[in-house]
Amino acid sequence: MSAWASSGYQLRDLETPNTLLGVATRRARGGDLIFLATGPDATSLAMAQNTVHMLARLGLQGHAMLLADSLETCERVGERILGADACFWTSRMLVKRPSDSISLQKFWDWRFRFYWAKKHYVAELLRLGFSVLQADTDTVWVHDPFPALHDIVAATNASLVVQQDKPLAIQTRTLTLTPTLTLTAALIPTRTTRSSTPGSSMRDRAARRS
Repeated sequence: MSAWASSGYQLRDLETPNTLLGVATRRARGGDLIFLATGPDATSLAMAQNTVHMLARLGLQGHAMLLADSLETCERVGERILGADACFWTSRMLVKRPSDSISLQKFWDWRFRFYWAKKHYVAELLRLGFSVLQADTDTVWVHDPFPALHDIVAATNASLVVQQDKPLAIQTRTLTLTPTLTLTAALIPTRTTRSSTPGSSMRDRAARRS
């Protein structure tokens, strides 16, 4: 039996009942989960593999999950990159352009298909009680960022931690959310390592407040 079949997720569709909860429960560390995504092209897959190698050096690769564009991509490279039980796709992936805007006409590709799906599953993971670190695969990991950013969350009571990408670009490369009812943001200036960290789990935050 293949590793894919023995993992119990033959279709690897996050829309299958309890699949998202199952993978998050297995791979989260103390309620914290790293959420990555990759497309099917060689450049994207190479960056995803580089990211996993960096996570492995930090002992974090076992606490990440990978969202791919299709079942085919997971079957072709998912096991090699992150493991048989960590690569998934979604039948919610956009197939047609949602509008004929100028930007979508010019830039529509697999990346745009991911934007909505990533936010949807991050929100679902929060609803299930996990803290989520969403990071691009061109993020450079040189240290385990979890201890420092747990401290930030504890000190600021933030439920959203983001990192500036200045002066290189005006965009966010990493996004961290914790499952709290009140949304408070903490903004982290760009440093050598472009990674940020989830806060504590819902249970830990509730314990601190009590």
